[in-house]
Amino acid sequence: MKRIRIAIVSMIILIFLRDFIVKIIDNVIVNPILSEIESSLFNDILFVGIFFWILYIIGANCKKMVTTDVYQVLLSTWLIIVIINYRFISDHWEFTKTTLIDFIAYLDILIPILTIEILKFFLPKKNQEDIDEGKRFYNDNPIHSDKEDKLERQTLAASIAEHILNTRIDKRAFSIGIYGEWG
Repeated sequence: MKRIRIAIVSMIILIFLRDFIVKIIDNVIVNPILSEIESSLFNDILFVGIFFWILYIIGANCKKMVTTDVYQVLLSTWLIIVIINYRFISDHWEFTKTTLIDFIAYLDILIPILTIEILKFFLPKKNQEDIDEGKRFYNDNPIHSDKEDKLERQTLAASIAEHILNTRIDKRAFSIGIYGEWG
């Protein structure tokens, strides 16, 4: 919840400081770097390669059921709004278009990627019970009832505990060794 509040406050601050931030972006990113990018077949191929590489990473995360949290949804939504505003509504910046498809700008790659990040929020979460028993580790949390004793070691543990309690430890060393089929 704290991250969401920080995100919302940050967005409000960015809205009020928009002109100042745009000047910084112009001086630090747009003028020295982005304005130097020219439309070419090489850049188009690089653009398509990066786009599909990012889609592959997102797909792999979806397969692993890695979902987006509310903070990422807010940030992605805000970025889409900013990109659409500066790309289609404002005429502050000129966006370099691709050579092959002249109505797509290189920056447009972010819109579908951010949209997919938002859609991942609505993916079903993977339930621990849905995971195949053979493909996960057991946790090492203490159990609180005989029902939770999946390895059926309650009797052995009680016997060991009784022996420990009945052992006199003066100034001698004391160690316990357990040997069984499991190791």
